[in-house]
Amino acid sequence: MMNFPVVDLHCDLLSYLAQYPDGSPNDTDEIGCAIPFLQKGNVCVQIMAVYTPTGPESTKLYDLQMTAYHKLLKHYHKYFYQPEPHTLDDVAARGDRTATFLAIENGSGLCLEDEPLDKGLQRLDQLIRDYRHILYISLTHHDENRFGGGNKATAGLKPDGKHLLEFLSGKKIAVDLSHTSDALAYDIVNYIHHKGLDIPFIASHSNFRSVCAHNRNLPDDLVSAIAAQNGLIGMNLLRPYIHPDDPAVLKTHIRYGFEQGAGHCMAMGADFFATREYGNTHGVPFFYEEHQDASCYPGILNSVSDALGVAELKALAYENAVRFMQQLWSVEEKA
Repeated sequence: MMNFPVVDLHCDLLSYLAQYPDGSPNDTDEIGCAIPFLQKGNVCVQIMAVYTPTGPESTKLYDLQMTAYHKLLKHYHKYFYQPEPHTLDDVAARGDRTATFLAIENGSGLCLEDEPLDKGLQRLDQLIRDYRHILYISLTHHDENRFGGGNKATAGLKPDGKHLLEFLSGKKIAVDLSHTSDALAYDIVNYIHHKGLDIPFIASHSNFRSVCAHNRNLPDDLVSAIAAQNGLIGMNLLRPYIHPDDPAVLKTHIRYGFEQGAGHCMAMGADFFATREYGNTHGVPFFYEEHQDASCYPGILNSVSDALGVAELKALAYENAVRFMQQLWSVEEKA
């Protein structure tokens, strides 16, 4: 059984802890990224998304999740810690704790629809001052907001989205394309290139549309764009984005990424969220049984070991993500 260290680019543990005051990061009945599952899956780095839907409570939910993150680092320091980037090479060899960094899933958490944009930029500035290393921000979630269209919308990049991108340039934060409309994704890529902005772009938890035709999955030209600038593509473990009936298609997604020349970008982005409220849709579980929690990673790696060599398996499991983070944050702290 393959048991390499794993970097996971996306989970919603903070949303769960903020929504349910009685919740615990140890609660294996509620969420697939609970501490025991992370340990069994050998997850050496877990990116914690601050997820907010677009609405009148967005910034309130953002604040609640930031409080949850602070408590997580304080009260569960035996299990979670935020490392300095230059130590990430050592993180993969350590099994005692899981390293963690923040990400923002939906810019609405930073700025309500009717707030001045400057207020949202001030929140983002404060976040950077407080935690220094933020891995990525997605401008939208499912719906359209002031920045652009989410994955259930059609709008492209709006003026506030352009201002946010310009603000992000040089801040060492990637832009995530996993919850954009196609129009917004293409607009982001083109705007970054046209303006010469210093912003990498990734897809933290999306699979491949050529394998499974879902709008949350990446079309081939976006795969090529991410690969061309050495980004990241995190494999999502949600059933609808793998295949509606066959869990083995996850292996096809992974192989497809390598075949498309994106092997240096491949990573994991499970998207585990609380099952209390979102456990299934119309009686069908969101996750296949073999992918329902973070203990699944050795099994996933083993399932593709007949198609990928050891070097490719290590790249998928942790090396690509560690390389990206170290390059993003440029490891000058080591000096």
